[in-house]
Amino acid sequence: MLFKRSELEIFARFGECAPWNGLTERLTLYADDARSVVCEVREWFSRRKDKLLERRSYPKEECTMVRAVCVWWCLAHGRVIAVCIGFMRTSGHF
Repeated sequence: MLFKRSELEIFARFGECAPWNGLTERLTLYADDARSVVCEVREWFSRRKDKLLERRSYPKEECTMVRAVCVWWCLAHGRVIAVCIGFMRTSGHF
């Protein structure tokens, strides 16, 4: 779907048409109305082993932000003791 300064791509979550990397949505934000200069790319994921939820790429700044779920298990009692969800900034692109 095209909008004034953005483009939204929606992918299948299940079935044969689902991407192998778990990508469900991609939103590309542009700096101009002609959609020629990319400012930011946001990607949402589901059902990944590494628990990646969201990735934001900034091509102009050459940096990437990722949001994942970290779960720590208590081995003695077999239950979750901590869950954290947050953004982490990485240099370069994935």
